Amino acid sequence: MEKFAKQNRVTDIIHFNRPKDFFQDNYHLLLKMPWTKLILFCLLYFFSINLTFAFLYSLDPTGLIGSDGSLKSFFFFSVHTFSTVGYGTISPVSNYTNSIVTLEVFTGMISMALVTGILFSKFSLPSAKILFSNNAIIHTVDAKNMLIFRLANLRHNQVINANIHVTALMDEVSSEKNKIRRLKDLKLVRNFTPVFSLSLLVFHPIDEASPLFGLSQEELQNLRLEILVTVIGVDGTNGQTIYSIHSYQPQDIIRDGYFEDVLTINEKGQRVLNYANFHKVKTQ
Repeated sequence: MEKFAKQNRVTDIIHFNRPKDFFQDNYHLLLKMPWTKLILFCLLYFFSINLTFAFLYSLDPTGLIGSDGSLKSFFFFSVHTFSTVGYGTISPVSNYTNSIVTLEVFTGMISMALVTGILFSKFSLPSAKILFSNNAIIHTVDAKNMLIFRLANLRHNQVINANIHVTALMDEVSSEKNKIRRLKDLKLVRNFTPVFSLSLLVFHPIDEASPLFGLSQEELQNLRLEILVTVIGVDGTNGQTIYSIHSYQPQDIIRDGYFEDVLTINEKGQRVLNYANFHKVKTQ
């Protein structure tokens, strides 16, 4: 297969001078952040806020009874206060330290509520585990050229009323000789399945009505083709709407290829889905 240079995908966007809502954007950022980074962020916030209050307590070292006056002592007192544990071995006596304690307790209550809300929202966020084949293929089926790719539901549940929508994003020259990018829907042989639990092949006939009709691999590359695939359905376990997005570029399309079988029946009559062959494509 002829190799072509990889282009940036439509989701790879760099924004400049974009107005934003600071708090809303950061909430969205935290929800989309990987779990490891989110936990690390919470730890860094926890240690930094307690170090800040430890420094404030150090400004009045005689205002805390039971403290040895060290930064370590102030830090652990801050941890006890921030978390509202309050062992009682160290206690504030001056107006200044009582004021700082009041501020820290309030800060701790707000922080705990926010962190708990973010963690719960992220944990309960609906998500799909849909696997897309690495490549799409162009193959003849029933004497028609077809663009074909494969999907699989990686979860052990079912996706109910799964809808598949495929769109081609490509360059075009208008009648005024202006170069523009346009979205063109690709008609599918079937774009709906009532129950999606195993593997699924998606077919787009490349006929006269298709924007891909008659285009060579080089022409697809020159038009900066990107095929966008969206799958939307209802999670059969919790009843929430889930979605997944994937895209294919010209270098991902293999002509005159066909997918290896992944679904077999064992000796007990059970269906077996072999993911080892899921991405494998044979060429004629």
